[in-house]
Order: sequence, then C-alpha cells, then structure tokens
Amino acid sequence: MDLLRFLIWDVGGTLFDTYPATVRAFARGLEDLGASAPDEYIAALVRVSRAHCAAVLAQEHALDSDELYRRFEQRYAQIPPEEQVLFPGAVDVCTFALERGGNNYLWTHRERASVHALLGAHAMERYFAGIVAADDGFPRKPDPAGLMAIILRHQLPRDETLVIGDREIDLLGGRNAGVHTACFGPAPGGIVVDYRFHAYAQLLAWLQAGRRDR
Repeated sequence: MDLLRFLIWDVGGTLFDTYPATVRAFARGLEDLGASAPDEYIAALVRVSRAHCAAVLAQEHALDSDELYRRFEQRYAQIPPEEQVLFPGAVDVCTFALERGGNNYLWTHRERASVHALLGAHAMERYFAGIVAADDGFPRKPDPAGLMAIILRHQLPRDETLVIGDREIDLLGGRNAGVHTACFGPAPGGIVVDYRFHAYAQLLAWLQAGRRDR
C-alpha cells in the first residue's frame, strides 16, 4: 500500500497553537468596544472560524462586526509569533513526509505575511513546498478550490495525499477534494475522517504503518 506522504496542513490550531493568542485578541478587542465575554466561550466560537466569532460576538453585544474584527486584528498583530508555539511532534510528521519522498503544504485563511511570520519565528519555512493563503483569493473552506490548486500545481497523487486540520471546514474541504483526512483534537461535527488523533506522535505512528482506516 502506498504511503500518505504529501501532507496539506491547516496553520492555526493545527500546526501552531494560535488559539490562546486569538482568544486574547478577541477579548481585548471586545474590551476596546466596552464589552466582554468569557475566554472559554470565545474559544468555542473561534474553533468554527474567526469570522464566525466576530459575527456572533458582535450580534450578542450590539456591535459592528467589521469594527470588532478590525479591533481583533489590531490586538492580534501585537502578539509576537514566537508566543504562538508549534505543536509538539509536528516537526517529526513534516520530516516523515520529506524522508519518504513527499512534501508538506499549507492551506489557510490567513494572510501570507502572517503565515511567513509564524514559519520564520519557528524556523519552519524549509519544511513547506507551497502555500495557499487568503491573498490568493480562493473561496473560503470548505470549498476545495484552494486545496485543488495545491494538488494540481504540484501534481499530487490523491491516494497519497492527506489533509490535516482541526476544524470541520478543513476536513470537509479535504473530503470534497477526494483526498484523505486526519482530524487533530476534538472531533468536529461528527464528520467522517480517515484518522483522529490528539498528539502528533499518534499521527506519525499511523503514517509510518501505512494505515488507511476510516
């Protein structure tokens, strides 16, 4: 059985633990506008998407969602990328792909500059052969257009390609593109994926074993 060796990663919440910084920035943005919400509640909203978080919080607090998102972005930009740490074991999985003759790619809603800031802060740029970011103008996940661009641009065999994400939109996008999927963390929305894991050592062992179980 061929190995899954072409890995397409989500960035925030999958490769890097960006959730604490994102929650802090939304909380500070709310404070700027005279409102507040519990961190745990903000975290749950952010796990759907940042846009969803801004929309829900703005509606609940009678705020303008665009203004809240702008305040969030201002606050988030003040948090150094060095504080948004790489998840333990993620480097080992990236290395596995390269050692098996594959490669790593990024598919994200973030702006390209934000992606490069995170990669550069953690010396990770050399592990990735391509990025599709918000700047590229593709429809948002779970639309697979950005993912398909990576697959076609790099001529990736779909039976050897795996999307790794922590949100339903990442995994639905992978399934819509006809590639394999792995869910990092709590299972979102009951979606069927090829593998669920809570630590990258688990994913590495599964990849090394050449498993394809759903």
